[in-house]
Amino acid sequence: MGSVNITRVAQEAGVSKSTISNYLKKKQGKVSKKTCVRIENVIQRLHYIPNFGARRIIINNNRPQTIGIILEDASIKSMFTNIFYGMIHSGISDAFKTCQYRLMIIPSMFTNAAENVEYLKELSRGFVDGYMLFNIHEQDQYVDVFRKYNIPFICIGNMKTKNIQNYVGTDYVGGIRNAVEHLFAHNIFNIAVSTGYINTIIGWQMREGYYEAFKKSGRSFPEQNIIAGKELDSESIYDECMELLQGDDPPEAFIVSENHYHDLIKATADLRLKLYADIKVIVVNYYPQILDTRITHLTAPRYLIGKMAAEKMVDLLEGRQIVPFLFAMEFVQGTSCGCGNNTDKTATALF
Repeated sequence: MGSVNITRVAQEAGVSKSTISNYLKKKQGKVSKKTCVRIENVIQRLHYIPNFGARRIIINNNRPQTIGIILEDASIKSMFTNIFYGMIHSGISDAFKTCQYRLMIIPSMFTNAAENVEYLKELSRGFVDGYMLFNIHEQDQYVDVFRKYNIPFICIGNMKTKNIQNYVGTDYVGGIRNAVEHLFAHNIFNIAVSTGYINTIIGWQMREGYYEAFKKSGRSFPEQNIIAGKELDSESIYDECMELLQGDDPPEAFIVSENHYHDLIKATADLRLKLYADIKVIVVNYYPQILDTRITHLTAPRYLIGKMAAEKMVDLLEGRQIVPFLFAMEFVQGTSCGCGNNTDKTATALF
């Protein structure tokens, strides 16, 4: 189905464009109940959503524009428990402080994806002006709908593989690749990595970075050392760590998220192994309340990611072209990777 405009809706409903405009403005008394029903039936049948340019005329110019932040269930929980999401949201909020925008968090449950799409389309008819999306999965329908109906959106994360240009995120591919190559440079080759769900943005990137490092070195890719299928911020990988460490060829090092790092600590302790000595570790997205300078880790500039994403959202809403952007991960070396004795908080290197 091609793009549907207000003229076609008016023709199909047998009314004037001004009547459609009054209906969309929800002007009481201007349109009869019977006509409202007829117009709504046409809108539903044609899947009509006013394009952004038209809605700027239709909506009340005095109303602050609203940005919907779409979070799937795990991200909603993390927003209040994980400083990573909190700092991204802080950057978003700060960027919008100087503009007439307000934010609305919209939960997204994949078990009701079709219902969510219809709900978002309804919101876009006159209440939400654009959307910001976190942790997009391959099965998400939102981006396709937003593009079809010309609804402004920006993604937090690398959307290159889905041929989408509206994104700001972190270069996890480069970060993980450099972490693996760092271990290679210190003669550590048997490395395990916890990626979470492979079909998420971050999960795919972590696996790709891991794969690229092995391919570049000419070594065979150890598929058995990838811990996948787990939510990075909720599900334990303790059992997977135990299985790998008790196997015939246990890993010498692990690359894990901050939460999964605690599962690795428990597994090594239960097996009477010494972390940092018997088993090396690099932690991804390490944002503790109290920094342990022994831990070699990768971090993303989460505040800047949120701020830039919000700024690009404003550019879209105001009709300006944008280009995608990925921030490099910062590599901070401690002693947990077994590659040095540096415990200086300020000693960092940017890959």
